[in-house]
Amino acid sequence: MADNNPRYNFLRQLSGTLPVQGSQEWLDVRKWCVNSSEYDRYEGRYGDRSSFLSRSAKGEPEQQNIAMSWGNLAEDASGYCFTATTGLRYELIGSHYHKSNPKIRGSLDGFGLDKDKKLFVLETKSHYSKEPTSCIGNVGYGKQVVQNIEIADADYGLFNATRLLPAATKDIGDRVSGRTLESSSPIACEFHRFNLAAALPKPIHLVAISVHRSPRVDSTSWEERFGAGQVWLGNIFDGIVGTHPVLKLLDLRNMITAREFIWKPMEVTNLIGPDANVWAEKMVMDGKKLWSEDSSCIGVGFLKLSSHNIQSVPRQTEYWETYMHPVAEQWLADIELARRGEIVPARLPMTNIPPPIGVFPSE
Repeated sequence: MADNNPRYNFLRQLSGTLPVQGSQEWLDVRKWCVNSSEYDRYEGRYGDRSSFLSRSAKGEPEQQNIAMSWGNLAEDASGYCFTATTGLRYELIGSHYHKSNPKIRGSLDGFGLDKDKKLFVLETKSHYSKEPTSCIGNVGYGKQVVQNIEIADADYGLFNATRLLPAATKDIGDRVSGRTLESSSPIACEFHRFNLAAALPKPIHLVAISVHRSPRVDSTSWEERFGAGQVWLGNIFDGIVGTHPVLKLLDLRNMITAREFIWKPMEVTNLIGPDANVWAEKMVMDGKKLWSEDSSCIGVGFLKLSSHNIQSVPRQTEYWETYMHPVAEQWLADIELARRGEIVPARLPMTNIPPPIGVFPSE
């Protein structure tokens, strides 16, 4: 349904024409461009700048690591937590470009209208190994949101960061948020709203997900890695955190990196203790029904929300034009130098620029 915000309506029309994030078309359109998610790499704060420019010149996508794979797998669940907490719904969009230059791009995790009909863009991060209590303090994340706001011509941005941890059935009802992905150490829950009102009376405790087999993966690969036609009707994480003969060959790291798995959020709850266990049993029953209706569904799982940070980032057009736009143009020039095999200056342009305004709030 069309709304009375023309910028929102434009994005809705545009979203159906842009490549889906993660697709080959999406990777192709990002080649030799200033992508908002890569400021940290270009400016040398994350990884080696020379290697990044060399890869950019060749049009090569970044190699996936465990943290990136986890972020991709958990992104939908993180977005579900955002909507359940704020009541704000959003729509998806692929790689969009700035009006000043089609090579200055950003892939929005979402866009939507708030209760005042203001247009926001959403950036979601799902952290693998660190608690995101102050991760908007990462300058690259801040610049990513600021550039995406300008690209979408939005009123402001919302930064949504979570840490979601797999929970075995024995851990579902307890007050401890979850256990680290690398060990069995319990983690206490932390929530940061930065003056944004929560729609829920208490922070989210658990997220139920349905686990599906990707239709993109051929059956031979599935049979070789996990066994043909295998279905888990209980909590799939029981075999990882506890013991389960069906899952003896499957560890969490393999599950995160396997292309075979897709996680789809089902429901969230604030419950703890016995009530949480009753809720989880209902989710398993819902999963069994889903499995009977959807051949790609193989079971359910539960994620505990360890940290949740939702932060508003104001629009900063003057900052973008004064500091970020010149860097973006220099970035494009450096990519062209690297493509021609010429030496790219080691010194970064405008290295002493301040961080975006309002990106570092005090609690």
